[in-house]
Order: sequence, then structure tokens, then C-alpha cells
Amino acid sequence: MDNYLYNLIYFIKKNTKLHISVIFFGGYGNERTMLPQENLFHSQPICKHLKATIGNKRCFKCKNLALNKAIKTKKPFSGICINGIYEYCHPIINNDTVIGIIFIGNMYPPEHLKKRFKIASYSPDLLDTLETSFSDDELTRLGTLLEQYIKYLIENYPTSDNFNPFIQNIKSVIEENLTYNFSILDISKSIGYNEKYLGRLFKKKTDFTIKEYINHRRLEKAEKMLINTDYSVIEIATKIGYNNVTYFNRIFKKKYAVSPSEYRKTSKKQQKY
Repeated sequence: MDNYLYNLIYFIKKNTKLHISVIFFGGYGNERTMLPQENLFHSQPICKHLKATIGNKRCFKCKNLALNKAIKTKKPFSGICINGIYEYCHPIINNDTVIGIIFIGNMYPPEHLKKRFKIASYSPDLLDTLETSFSDDELTRLGTLLEQYIKYLIENYPTSDNFNPFIQNIKSVIEENLTYNFSILDISKSIGYNEKYLGRLFKKKTDFTIKEYINHRRLEKAEKMLINTDYSVIEIATKIGYNNVTYFNRIFKKKYAVSPSEYRKTSKKQQKY
């Protein structure tokens, strides 16, 4: 199925360095508004660099503050994130309810805010990945265009029976943060739902608890890394979000009936034949 929202964002971003992401709350959205992972969270070079070096907790906190402000005020706003990058936030409002947020970012701050920009901490190569040429007026026009189009898609293309946007929104937040240490509470804050309600509904719709699903996705990534990379078991455990390699070994063996090292050895032998 053609994803109309993705196509629009693709051509808007073409020949710019902007990053546009959209987060939906609860059960809003449909097949034509669901976006690939790169458009569901902050995934540009500086964001990836910072998450890899200092973790994602600061970003989680900053994003949740922005989400709460957008829900409370129901108005667009712009500002500098905790890492010094300029960003515009535009709430998507339907029947006086905020159903999602459009983030337009990866920009240098305007001249009057440059004192807060941590330019000394980034290499010239990273700085070169930032957009410099969009005014607040242009960002407001762009946010309004995207909001109107998203509402059009939701109103005119009903969700099919085999697609659950609520579950998809939860999975998207999980996928974004698989390599980091995060909690179910972090997920619930990101999509605006009670932690316990979130867990019950996810279990009902997927037959997984959220924790089970997180482990399931991490182990799938670990399996691929064991086969396709030369990372040590400890390195793989760390890269998929486990700080305790003993725990990683235990749950991997529970799922695959062999240890990670044995799994790699067997897989390498099979590839030779």
C-alpha cells in the first residue's frame, strides 16, 4: 500500500537537511500515515552520536517535556533541545484533542539563540549535517500543511481491520530505543497513556507482555549480529541494550536452546556447506 504521508515528507525534505518525524498518540493514525522508523524519532547524525555516547535518557526527558507542552497548550512552538539543536513542534489537533505531534528539526538555532548552542562539542562533520535556512514562519507553514494532510488521511481512509495503530505506535517507541536502557513508564509517557493500561492492552492484542516483546526483538537483533558480524558476545549484549551479559546468555539460551557462542559456531558451520 502506498504511504501517502511518507511520500509527502520525502519530497518536502528533498534537498534540505531537515528531519521530520511524527508521533501519534493512542489509537490514532492508519496505514497511510504510518511512517518508517527513521521518521518516527530523532535519527539524524548528531542525535545518533549523542545517544551512542551519553545514552537516551536526556533525550527521553526532553521529548516528553515537549510532548506535554504541546498537549497542554495545543499550540505550535519552537526551541532548543537539551543537546542544543533547534526544533519546531506542531500538535495535530482533531476535535480539540491532540492526536499527535509533528517534529521538524535538525537545525541550527536562530541568531538570537546561538549562545545556547553547544557548538564546541560537535565536530565540523556533524555540524555540516544541520539545516540553516528555515525561518519560524516557514516552519509554521510547513507544520500546518503536514497537520492538514494528516487529518485528511485519517478522516478519508479508515483503518483496516488487520491494522492496529495503537499497537503500532507502541512498537515504534520500542524499536526506537531497543539499544538503550528504557522502561515501560518511558514508553507510556511517549504516547500519552497509563502504564498499566498500556501493558494490558498490548498483551491482549499481541499475546506478549511489553517486556517479553522487548526481549523478543532484542534477541532477533542479537541472532542476526551473531551470524553477520564479528562482535563479541559482550559487545552484542551491550549493543542491543543488555548491560548484564549473564542475563543475556540466559534468555538467549532459553529462546534458542543454545548459548550465543554455540549458536554462532553452529551457524558459521552451516554457512560453509
